[in-house]
Order: sequence, then structure tokens, then C-alpha cells
Amino acid sequence: MTDGLFFTADHPVTLRWTSISGTEVARPGRLHRVSESAVSVMLRQALGNDDGLKIGEQISAEAGDHRGGGLAIFRGSVRAIESRLIRIAIDGEVDMQDRRRFRRAQLPFNFASAIHLSRDGTRYFLAHPADLSAGGVRILHRIHLEQGERFRLLLRITKNTTISPVAEVIETWEQKQPPSLRTRATTYVSRAAFVGLLPHEQTLIRRYVMWLLGPPA
Repeated sequence: MTDGLFFTADHPVTLRWTSISGTEVARPGRLHRVSESAVSVMLRQALGNDDGLKIGEQISAEAGDHRGGGLAIFRGSVRAIESRLIRIAIDGEVDMQDRRRFRRAQLPFNFASAIHLSRDGTRYFLAHPADLSAGGVRILHRIHLEQGERFRLLLRITKNTTISPVAEVIETWEQKQPPSLRTRATTYVSRAAFVGLLPHEQTLIRRYVMWLLGPPA
């Protein structure tokens, strides 16, 4: 029902609904179960009194594929609220959207510095940016990152130009290693969207991506 997108349990999901005051509420979670008629999502945190979610409330669940190209939106009504588990009855078809507003290019294999930003302070770590667009980046790394966490990427795009955009993690998964490769360290892959990207930074990234892609055939 998702036109080529396949979702398994524990896939990152964002629930969205409108509160009583009319403001949009967004809460991250993980896919618990999905069928043709229903979706169950396990939220990262239990709902608070201010969230205003009730049985019968209209709600949507957004799930994107790992490649960052497609977004499936399950729309329906709340059927049950069990602590952090939200059960949704799907109303009608699943909407499919293309999220690739910006052209994306693979990057040469090279490690870059990144800074994990949290309330407890900052922590430097090595990251390999796998691909890049003016909207976000996909990185390979060794530290565990959660959905919603932010990091600053220090990326040298030309000999004299280094950019340092802040990105928010959309989803993270463990990279599968070949059976022949034995290592104790776990490698993760994270997709992240840039936050508060300055106009000149966006222009620099776009030009860099176009240069990587080369002239059209």
C-alpha cells in the first residue's frame, strides 16, 4: 500500500495532530505495527496533559524511507491510547510525497569532524558524510544518535571553504557488516535535516552538489 516503500517494526515515525488551542503538535516515535487498516506507534515519551490527544482525534503518522526520497503519510483517527502506544485507524489511502526538494550528491570518502549538541554539553566525533544536499546530510558514524538529537557538521567543501551547519537527526539505523568483516565497533547511519541554514551556506552547498554531480549528460 506504500508504492514501493517498505516499513518494518521500530521504523522512525512522527505523529502530528492539532491541539485544542489550534497549534500543531508533533511527537517522534517508532512504528510498532502496521496493516492495511491500522497503524500502531510507540512514542519516545508518554503524552502530557497539554498534548490534548483524545480517542477519535484526527491524526497523521509520517514515515520516510532510508534513502530520504519518499514520505508515507498515514491519516486516520485515534483508536486507543495505552501509555506510550497510540493505535490509529487508517481513513482512506496512504499519501505519498516526494521529499527531494534539493538535488543530492554522493561525497568522496573522507572523514569530517562533527559536534554532538546536547543539554549536557558538546562532544566531538568523527563522521563520514555519505551524501549531501542543501536540505540535509546522511552520515556514517560510531556514536549512537537518537531521532531529534542535533549535531554540528564541520565540512570542508573546497580548499578554502569550510561550512558548519547544524543538523537534526531524522532517523538512525545500524549499518549491516559483511560476514567476513569482524569488528567490535558498531557503525551507524543517520539521516539529518539542516536546521537554520543560512542563505549563503545553502548557496555554497548547492554549488558544491552541482559540481559533484558534474555537467548534465
